[in-house]
Amino acid sequence: MSIGTVAEQQARTCGECGLCCKLLAVEALGKPAHTWCDHFAAKTGCAIYERRPDACRAFRCLWLDQTALGAEWKPNRSHIVLHLAAGENQLIATVDPEHPEAWKRKEYHALLRDWAERGLADGFQVIVKVGPRIVAIMPDRDIDLGEFAEDERVRFARVRTPEGIGLVARRVPAE
Repeated sequence: MSIGTVAEQQARTCGECGLCCKLLAVEALGKPAHTWCDHFAAKTGCAIYERRPDACRAFRCLWLDQTALGAEWKPNRSHIVLHLAAGENQLIATVDPEHPEAWKRKEYHALLRDWAERGLADGFQVIVKVGPRIVAIMPDRDIDLGEFAEDERVRFARVRTPEGIGLVARRVPAE
């Protein structure tokens, strides 16, 4: 994905979206994942924006940053929040549990698969989160890893198979 110019990035705004304010947990606010933040309102956005926690300040919605992503990827339309995992080489597609199949739509799944294939050489990984369920997107298949606890992560590894070197995804404890 290419990053647009500063002017292009500034042209995109959350508007009435705020899906990240529903899907992501914010420990500093005691806000669990998959519940609307008490400070978010559709018409006005974040009521504490100027004094929001560091986790909220650090979060970057890829739809806002990546102008190559069309309007169909805006989270309140796609029901998917795309973001990079902090300190990891992972793109995460966090899906609204009220629309658990959204990521499987052809236009979304094809691009997730393409990113997985292009990122393979660099160790870049693509995962889908639907509630506590994790799916690893591989260049040739999806691996449903089941429900994860907060202290678990996904790790990809190359393994020798009868067909040659293959890629697997595993559940591991968080470091």
